[in-house]
Amino acid sequence: MLRRLLPLLLASLACSVLSPAGPGGTLAPTAAPTPTPAYLGQFDCYGAEGGLGAYAGRLTFQPGGTATFKDYDAATTTGAWSADAAGRLTFSGSLPLASASYAPATDTLEVTLAPNAALVHGEGGRLQCQRARPGITGPP
Repeated sequence: MLRRLLPLLLASLACSVLSPAGPGGTLAPTAAPTPTPAYLGQFDCYGAEGGLGAYAGRLTFQPGGTATFKDYDAATTTGAWSADAAGRLTFSGSLPLASASYAPATDTLEVTLAPNAALVHGEGGRLQCQRARPGITGPP
């Protein structure tokens, strides 16, 4: 009788140890995948000079927290960005930007310039940015 039950017992034991559930039949918890932030990519930003609206530059968000800003005069600065759960972004490094609010419904950013930032077309310390679209947004 033991000879008949031994193969069944060994097979049963092997299944519980080798199964994805592991011993005891419980699955190990897995971390949920981190969603890609919607604001990654390029945004064309507009500000003002002499009271008139004007193109100010292109802001690019890269995965991993790097951001670049290429202003109207083609000067490029690089820094870092971080975001909170509400979509509020903060900037550091040599960027002339302090913070931004992302609006997912319109895929736009409202950017506040860093204190004492000298930026062409940055009058008033604020920029409005929209998703870059070739032939539609960008410098004149």
